[in-house]
Amino acid sequence: DISTTPDVTSQVQLLRVYVTDERDISRIVGGGWDVIEARGTDYLLVMGNTSMAASLQAAGYRVVVSQSFEPTGPFGGALGRSNTYFSGYRTVAEHDAHMTAISLMYPDLTSIAAYGVSLQGRSLRAICITNKSTAADSCALTPTASKPRFLMMAAIHARELATAEMTYRWMDYLTQNYRTNADVTMILDNSEMWIIPMVNPDGRVIVEAGGNSPYLQRKNARDTGACATPSPTNASNQDGVDLNRNASTDNYGTAGASLGVCDQTYRGTGPASEPEQQALESLMLNLFVDNKGPARTEPASQSTRGVFLTLHSYSDLVIFPYGDSRSAGYAPNDRALRTLAFRFSFYNGYQAGTSDEILYVTTGTTDDWIYSKLGVPGFTFEIGPGSGTCSGFTPPYHCSDDSFWPLNLPAFLYAAKASRDPYVSPTGPSATALAVINVRQGITATLTATVTDVAFGAFGPGVAGAPANPAAQDILSSEVYLDALPWAGGSARQMAPVDGVFDSPSEQVTISIPTSGLSLGRHTLYVRGKDANGSAGPFSAVFLTILPNGPLTRTQLLPLLIGG
Repeated sequence: DISTTPDVTSQVQLLRVYVTDERDISRIVGGGWDVIEARGTDYLLVMGNTSMAASLQAAGYRVVVSQSFEPTGPFGGALGRSNTYFSGYRTVAEHDAHMTAISLMYPDLTSIAAYGVSLQGRSLRAICITNKSTAADSCALTPTASKPRFLMMAAIHARELATAEMTYRWMDYLTQNYRTNADVTMILDNSEMWIIPMVNPDGRVIVEAGGNSPYLQRKNARDTGACATPSPTNASNQDGVDLNRNASTDNYGTAGASLGVCDQTYRGTGPASEPEQQALESLMLNLFVDNKGPARTEPASQSTRGVFLTLHSYSDLVIFPYGDSRSAGYAPNDRALRTLAFRFSFYNGYQAGTSDEILYVTTGTTDDWIYSKLGVPGFTFEIGPGSGTCSGFTPPYHCSDDSFWPLNLPAFLYAAKASRDPYVSPTGPSATALAVINVRQGITATLTATVTDVAFGAFGPGVAGAPANPAAQDILSSEVYLDALPWAGGSARQMAPVDGVFDSPSEQVTISIPTSGLSLGRHTLYVRGKDANGSAGPFSAVFLTILPNGPLTRTQLLPLLIGG
């Protein structure tokens, strides 16, 4: 076997290790090496050093140094009193303070749940964002709550800096756009957005200690007593447990997880051995109904509600269960999981597939756990390209705003919309480009939209035995609901194709809406389409404001436009 004896003095390097077949991949991934979430067509990328490179070469692999990281100062380097580091990244304390500030600023929309305590005693907290007035049990820690839920979490791997920044922006976007953005308003009126910005705060505190040269700590802060101390600068010899190999899945501790306590994929002493993972699983059990039988091959119910998304970096991937799909069998809901993954991929341009298909085998992961235990569709976004300026675990801070956030926001919104029926609505078309002009009372309003079933993203590679990718269907119809969605008693009005006939996978649709019987002020139009299979896609929304006849002052107009 390949020796992973550490060299604690060598500079950390990103090694390109060339492989020829699945046996090579399995040997390296299963050997406890720090194989990162990026790869090429004929190589894996491994965090290591010169000693590791030499041992890999001695074992017959061709190894090329892809990148050398700048030396860092001694472990425990001070950050001073700043709440940011490395040119803008927020500290654990700042993320926690941000959550508290939002809850105080938007009490009618938010609730905070302290769901556990980390190994080192830090509070593990999640925030729920919803219009709490629309359901008496809003944000209640019960799986039978009235509204469907979308749970997003970040930083289970501490060194993946950009992931928590996405949750920071997601919280702000939802709260700041409620009542001014029709889609956000629809989402928060009808569902709950749960967010955990820092799953692994102890590990992130270690990362922060590097200041402007963040330490590359992946795992939690478990002191095994067996690894180099201090160790954050050494990729092969770090203390801690990989929380994303510690979930109590049926495949826990098998392929892609290590028994070596100092390896980056160390699985821990047993399923959910770590307090962070125990707390996370307990929270998810309190958020989602169990809609799947215990056997791996039993499918989740089509009536399952909820979506789970864990943010990682990097490699521009959308991954779904199971992580060991090709060796142990695909998920029984594979087609639906694959369909939703490709819907996400349409927006962010990422490659979609199971980890086993497009990356490497993984087991004991959180996305596998929530699907295998509860039937909730779980996904991993690997945020950031495999190469270039914005690649890596610690990309320049500006990449979050310049690239990662604008790419992924539409995918987040789609996940939120699909949370009501994630195994059903993504099989139907998307409603986009909704447009209506505000009119005076008595004037007919015209609504236009585009309904398309071709909104699928990048397909995974042609892997032998992999299920077929979804195919676009012709549009069958489109409908609009005024002010009330169907589950709230709303009635459908049929929209017409602009070209006169529904006969293609993408259609522009329109409808005239008389306003003489509508009250003054703002109304909401909810649009969805159906395809040739009869599948209805998720709703999208747009505001229509009915104005009175005659001149209006700004003071009179503003309440009409914002729904006040």
